[in-house]
Amino acid sequence: WLVQILERMVHGQGTSEDVETMLDICDNILGRSFCALGDGATSPITSGIKYFRQEFLDLIAEQPAVPRPEQLAEMTGASA
Repeated sequence: WLVQILERMVHGQGTSEDVETMLDICDNILGRSFCALGDGATSPITSGIKYFRQEFLDLIAEQPAVPRPEQLAEMTGASA
């Protein structure tokens, strides 16, 4: 679910509520997952939002006007 939200944000379809939704999802996973990988999956998201919240919001607000960085194109398999 977190990956789907992030992909939607990268493709210019994110909303400001997505940031809070991701934090809520992470709060629900942390300490409640049967698998330790669940806890590990939340750390990059929560720390990323904690230290770079404005960048997430800028991505949402400005994505249609900003070309995708080369790293994102490589992650999605698209050509730059």
